[in-house]
Amino acid sequence: MEERGILMRTTEAALARIDHALACTRWDDVLCAEIRTSYRAVSAHGVFDALVTAERLALFLGHQSWAAWDYMNLLKSVQQALAPQQLPWLPPADPACTRAVHCIVLEEETGALLDGRPASHFEFFLHAARSAGGDTTRIDSFLRLLADGTPWQECLDTFAAPAAARFVRTTLDLAAATPAERIATFALGREELVPPMFQVLGDSLGAWRGPYDLGPLRRYLDQHDRGEAAFEADIGLRLLEAFAGDEDQAGRAALRALQARQDLLDAALSAVSSLPAE
Repeated sequence: MEERGILMRTTEAALARIDHALACTRWDDVLCAEIRTSYRAVSAHGVFDALVTAERLALFLGHQSWAAWDYMNLLKSVQQALAPQQLPWLPPADPACTRAVHCIVLEEETGALLDGRPASHFEFFLHAARSAGGDTTRIDSFLRLLADGTPWQECLDTFAAPAAARFVRTTLDLAAATPAERIATFALGREELVPPMFQVLGDSLGAWRGPYDLGPLRRYLDQHDRGEAAFEADIGLRLLEAFAGDEDQAGRAALRALQARQDLLDAALSAVSSLPAE
């Protein structure tokens, strides 16, 4: 019952977040209603209630490692939209927003510490997943093949499960879309969505028992539950209002990202439900 109470309180806070975010836009009312519905379905997804054992958590973390990787692709695509890597150089159109996104990239790409050295948050997530018993062999192999120069589509088809492959393809497709679509996807599909999910996991960690080390996962979730999440979400809203708030097409991109996340969580729920609940 307590876990359900945590989820309900977090969902209420999440819905307040999405209402605040949508207030930054001038999108069609029907589109906004669809986004709210999809957002609620994801933030209150049944997979979080199903994570009742350490073994189920470990399996879930392996599934979510793909979302941690493709987040960096989406973030870098937003950075490229605001600060194109072109020569000759020109000053950015919006220096304040550009600086803010650079700050997020700096933190996400190098702001974690792993064995005393700087590391990306993605690398630390993989470390936390492994420590908690998660299997990251598929994404580890994916990254090695990708580093050898194999096209990402081939790498994905080789190592990702179907739902993870669909999710990554959707994200990378949106990362190649218009700047407004990238920004709306980043703001609503990630920065306004992920913190509530992390809060549910963090609040529930004390209930999990098993032979695994949950310390790294706690540190990862704590870091994203404190000021960093609020800072990044605030930037996401500023970007949304400044660059995507007038384009319904951007809202449809955000809706597509939310629907892709629901598909990924549906697959995770099916996987973890195959394991014993006690």
